[in-house]
Amino acid sequence: MFPNIPRCEKCGKEYHDGTKSCSEDGDKSLQQRQKKWHIVVMIWLIFALIAKLLVLMGNFVGLSRDLHYSYMPGVLSSAITVACTLVALFATMMLLRKKKIGFSLLVIAAIVSDISFFAIGAFPSAEFSIPYKIISIGIWCAMLQIKRDGISVWNTLE
Repeated sequence: MFPNIPRCEKCGKEYHDGTKSCSEDGDKSLQQRQKKWHIVVMIWLIFALIAKLLVLMGNFVGLSRDLHYSYMPGVLSSAITVACTLVALFATMMLLRKKKIGFSLLVIAAIVSDISFFAIGAFPSAEFSIPYKIISIGIWCAMLQIKRDGISVWNTLE
């Protein structure tokens, strides 16, 4: 009818500018483009996953040592560390699966670990200090704002 309104190549129906097909056919190329992340984000996620696995192995060694010597404050501290590291590892895997809940779990694990350490009177190591957590969450926020094709990583998460 109107010469300037684009039509779908597959079914002939009218569609809005900026897409290559109508909503019934779906724009597969747009959906696929929105799912792709910047390479820096993928490298960061894989690095974080490997680092969390290494930290988890070290935490298990510390927990087994504390259990062996029956040092109760150390056992509680090590158990909290292992639990929070497991949650952070799971959260990183959720981010790799493109789930927003992964970022929320990372923040929750950071807060719970610091609160629990202060509650039991254990002095947090450099890994569990408040400035480290703030910087870490800031880096995660920055990574999730990196854009590819004008779409930030955060907007591609489900």
